[in-house]
Amino acid sequence: MDKSFAIVGSGLAAVAACKALIRKGIKPVVLDVGCEMPEQCEDISQGMSQLRSVDWSLTDRKFVTRNYSIEDSQSPKKLLFGSDYFYGKPEEAFISCDNPEVNCPPFSLAKGGFSVGWGASVLFPDHEDLLDWPIEASDLYQYFQIVLEDLPYSAKDDDLTLNFPLIKNTQAILKPNSGNLVLLDLLKKSKLLKKNSLVFGQSRSLVDASLCQYCGICLNGCVYDAIYKSNHDLNKLIQSNLIEYRSGIKVDTVEDSKEGSTVFYKDAKGELKHQSFSRVLLAAGAVNSTAIIMKSKKIYDTPVSIKTTLGFIAPMFRFKPLPTDWPNSNTLSGVFLEFKALELSKHWIHTQLSTPNELVLRKIGLDVDGNKFLNALKKRASQHIVIAHCNIHSVHANHYSLVLKNNDGNNFFKAQREQSILSNQALFTAISKLANISRSFGCYVIKPLVKNSTRSHGYHLGASMPMKINPKEELDTDLLGRPLGWKNTHVIDSSIFPSLPATTIGVLSMANATRIVSEMDI
Repeated sequence: MDKSFAIVGSGLAAVAACKALIRKGIKPVVLDVGCEMPEQCEDISQGMSQLRSVDWSLTDRKFVTRNYSIEDSQSPKKLLFGSDYFYGKPEEAFISCDNPEVNCPPFSLAKGGFSVGWGASVLFPDHEDLLDWPIEASDLYQYFQIVLEDLPYSAKDDDLTLNFPLIKNTQAILKPNSGNLVLLDLLKKSKLLKKNSLVFGQSRSLVDASLCQYCGICLNGCVYDAIYKSNHDLNKLIQSNLIEYRSGIKVDTVEDSKEGSTVFYKDAKGELKHQSFSRVLLAAGAVNSTAIIMKSKKIYDTPVSIKTTLGFIAPMFRFKPLPTDWPNSNTLSGVFLEFKALELSKHWIHTQLSTPNELVLRKIGLDVDGNKFLNALKKRASQHIVIAHCNIHSVHANHYSLVLKNNDGNNFFKAQREQSILSNQALFTAISKLANISRSFGCYVIKPLVKNSTRSHGYHLGASMPMKINPKEELDTDLLGRPLGWKNTHVIDSSIFPSLPATTIGVLSMANATRIVSEMDI
């Protein structure tokens, strides 16, 4: 048997596991579909990265910021330099469902997974949001520190630290735009911190502030690579020959045994192959990892729940305008506001506040080359808008149901978004609470315009194969992410979370993957 370690996937958890294995003297094999950004997007963004933003051509700027979803009735979708290549399509995972925009759980087959298009926000969970986990939040902090050792990190030691540890001091911190600075000042003057269960501060993110050019297109991707994504590290590890990376590989099943774990997959030519390893670590994302284990364990005709957090976007109005620097600003979230609705639960509700970003400004028709008079009016109107993006713990959210079917020997999945009355109640409570809080700093939630994720996608998914001290069900996993009865196959992504905190889960998955590899008896 090939005495080696395989990691399936290339997202945040996968890269964290690669690093942890390398620290143990192991060179892992990474098996990945590895879809790449379209060549034209790559070429144009690379060309722009060699210039100052003021020297970009209008044609190139329009190309990388184009977004077909802006006119969508739901929330606009983030693209990467105008491409949606990192969003998986249902047929690519053999998922059948009515209305895929609602009922198909989101997944990625890209090199780097969803991290290639994320906002890089980071907030480590408070212990109260992990009370149903079989490990203490404090036990994870050492792994957060390990993860952050060589990552860019913009974070200020402010009032957020009262409940959410900073973990690591940073040298370079992103400069908030003028509007967000005023928001932070208004929050301080409102004396909200004197109330229970509420803290706020400058947003924290995996961003190299020394590279940021404040060019106003952050949510379309960063041509200067200031925003961290896992393939930054992946490419370095490949070039340093510290990992063996194989793309074009789509894993179908794994077969666990006392001797090791065998991966069955289709290669880039569509040929079915298999290879045995001493251990296999699944980090293909919540949907893909769950599907692989369901097929491997032949769990047919049994609904499997994939949990998600519950989110909503609330536009708010201020009578007094806020200053704006756009397009000469960083447009990632500028302010974190964390609060609890104790009538709902003790879980934190994570809120990202910001002045309008480029997606919102495009939604109202403001563009860099538009009519100067109309642009001036729209820009002035935008100074009265604040956007709140809120996330609620998974215990209050809807979930996806995934069922494995067999049709004449062909496996496929039926997916459905399961709605819950409780989630509607949670949304109502959270929106009302936010409205009460926001009035104290002069902002008023425009409730008819609130968009929520009960009928559209959120991208924080997992908890389909929860870690337990004593696994009992087929899809329960132990503290090392091994499904019931298995020894050498470990699931290491968010699918093994017992629940999903409202705070960001990307670095949480990296920390937990690092913990699993560190605690393995190798």
